[in-house]
Amino acid sequence: MNSKRDNCPISFSEPALRTLGKELITRRFSLPTGELTFSGYSRAADATGFSVPELGWVLDAGCVTHSQRPDYVFVTHTHTDHSHQLVYLKSRRKPPVICLPKEAASILERFLTASQNLTDQYTLGEPRELTRAYDLVGVDASSVFRIARGNRPIEVNVVQCDHTVPCVGYVFTEVRRKLEDAYIGLPGKEIAKLRQEGVEIMKESRFPMFAFLGDTTPLVFERHPEILEAPLVFTECSFLDKEHLDVAVRTKHTMWDDLEPIIASNPNTLFVLTHFSHRYDFAEIRAFFDAVPHKNILPWIPPQ
Repeated sequence: MNSKRDNCPISFSEPALRTLGKELITRRFSLPTGELTFSGYSRAADATGFSVPELGWVLDAGCVTHSQRPDYVFVTHTHTDHSHQLVYLKSRRKPPVICLPKEAASILERFLTASQNLTDQYTLGEPRELTRAYDLVGVDASSVFRIARGNRPIEVNVVQCDHTVPCVGYVFTEVRRKLEDAYIGLPGKEIAKLRQEGVEIMKESRFPMFAFLGDTTPLVFERHPEILEAPLVFTECSFLDKEHLDVAVRTKHTMWDDLEPIIASNPNTLFVLTHFSHRYDFAEIRAFFDAVPHKNILPWIPPQ
């Protein structure tokens, strides 16, 4: 780690740029649960997509962000700037699990099938059997599931965003198991006996990792205050100026003035701001946030 803003709760590396269809930014974050690398690009009505190579994950699929096929893809919603590159992420050899709002699962199934038909020059009506190249998992705000990861699985909690189409966010938490305090210091034979008797001698501890939110207004934080337990939150900030308030309300995107109080009241959370409108160039975005007093924000834009 070679960069840290004063009083910022999480250190992060200076970005490295590379091109894989888009000019990607890569940053490594030092989290309480360990270091994670995020490579991605995000601009409103253009493309949003990130990869986390240590986990084998992709977060939204508006652009290709890594040369390796992922194990999991977490799609927030199916607007094309967040989903249309899914056709490049499916794999017959290693089908990824694609999580997305359950209302959109059948639509995405048809889209991916149509893409394969286009690739194969398949004529509708002919007999056809496709080898499975992905597994779709429809989710909503009641969904909680775990992903195996050695002896520290990751729990995924889905939250409901506030957008014009069904849209979700994902909160990721590392789960650790350790001996209940009452049994610490017991001889191994006694612990083994308790296990054989069916006594639950272990307890779980949860360590929030990060949250990744889809397009939304700040209402998502009111609905799901648990998001702010994460030390790192990726959230959109499409509009910076009050003159765009009407557009933000109509399209259900975030205005800086509405997000700023949440950032100010959670100084121990680092907010990675994404999805800036093309109304602002990078220099304008940089100048805007250079004038903001809060140290717990990181606009996802290229370095100067």
